[in-house]
Amino acid sequence: MPKLNIMNKINLFLLSLEKSLESFLEKTYKVNRFWFYFAFLVILAALLVARRPGLFVDLNFWAEDGMVWFADAYNLGALKTIFIPYGGYFQTICRLTGSLAQLLPLYAGPTFMAITALVINILPAWFLSTKRLQNFFPKIWPRLLLALIIIVLPNSSEYHANISNSPWLLAILALMIFFAAKPKTLAWKIFDYTILALAGLSLPFSVFIAPLALWYAWRKKAEIVYQYRTLVIFLTAGVQILGMFVLSHMSRLLDIPQPSLKIFLGILGKQVFWGGLIGQTGVAWLSFKFTYSFFFFLAFGIIYLLLTAYILWRGPDALKVAVIYSLIILISCLMSPTPHFTSSIRPSWAIIYLTYASRYFVTSIVIFLVSLFWLASKTQPKVLRIIAVSLLATLIIGIPADFNRAKFVPLTVLNYDQSLYKLAELPKGNSLKIPINGHAYGWYMILRKK
Repeated sequence: MPKLNIMNKINLFLLSLEKSLESFLEKTYKVNRFWFYFAFLVILAALLVARRPGLFVDLNFWAEDGMVWFADAYNLGALKTIFIPYGGYFQTICRLTGSLAQLLPLYAGPTFMAITALVINILPAWFLSTKRLQNFFPKIWPRLLLALIIIVLPNSSEYHANISNSPWLLAILALMIFFAAKPKTLAWKIFDYTILALAGLSLPFSVFIAPLALWYAWRKKAEIVYQYRTLVIFLTAGVQILGMFVLSHMSRLLDIPQPSLKIFLGILGKQVFWGGLIGQTGVAWLSFKFTYSFFFFLAFGIIYLLLTAYILWRGPDALKVAVIYSLIILISCLMSPTPHFTSSIRPSWAIIYLTYASRYFVTSIVIFLVSLFWLASKTQPKVLRIIAVSLLATLIIGIPADFNRAKFVPLTVLNYDQSLYKLAELPKGNSLKIPINGHAYGWYMILRKK
């Protein structure tokens, strides 16, 4: 019998590990499906809350959650504000959450918005764990593992438990739903089309995915469900185009930062490739430890594009659509980044490369990790499988290093309740400036006494 080389040994070990894990999970799943998913949901929620355990201590609004979504709904009217664009497009889920918070006492507003954000944080991971995506992940263990990774994702602290950045996760969920198997129950149908519509009306997600969805629906023309989903995407894209080009007067297309291929490749290598594996903490260490770290990240930006090219050549249609969409959404964010509300100057690509806006990268990171899972599958050459698994193994560094990264953006004790007492004592029509989390960066909330 010929001796096995090291590559074959590693490959056999991976196959054995995969078989054992699959057998254990399948046996557990068959015992009681309801309790299996309930326990998994509890684990997801516990991990999410554990990332910032002090979240519900003297809870206050974070940035736009209070200054825009809640304050506008309170001052202007809950229904009226839903149809007002912000930042150049409609952000319906944020406006809707701020409006629904008006049904509760003022002191409950921050709690309601934080819990809503946490639910949206969980939804993509929970949906991935169900059988709806079994057509892409036939076995249960990759779905569960990827779901856990999404909850503890490195380089993701910016959107944790705030409604302002939740639309990015809602768009990821909508992308999953678009590719998912046809729903078998009315409840699932309502869920699918509600999320597709909400995501499309909360980010320009629908504008960028629309042509790709049309191509995918054409490729799957025998399955009419994809045509219905594409129709919803096109309808919401039309509404967003109206918001961007008419109601907002193309404000997001003004003052576009100077593009740079070199910095773009650096961003891909640093913020997406390694940021998605070893996290903000890991890439910060590399950046300060090595003088020429930029060229290291630039090289991996090129590798990222080569991986994209391989997927476009050999990958399944759904993954092709996903990687193209992730590049489009990333480029659009870089061409029109959101300036701080106190300034009209947009951050340069160099600033984004260094520290800015992890929310812009979450879609690309999730799809990058899905791509690595696909490369690690049995259908791929052994060399690619081992490389993909080795890269995924670096998450062992990134996840714990970035697990409590959200705490680096401090939640200050600002005595929100005392501010409400002051508001109650004001004469009708007078306004009160209330400090909220992020006040060190200039964020505050103004409420007018009713």
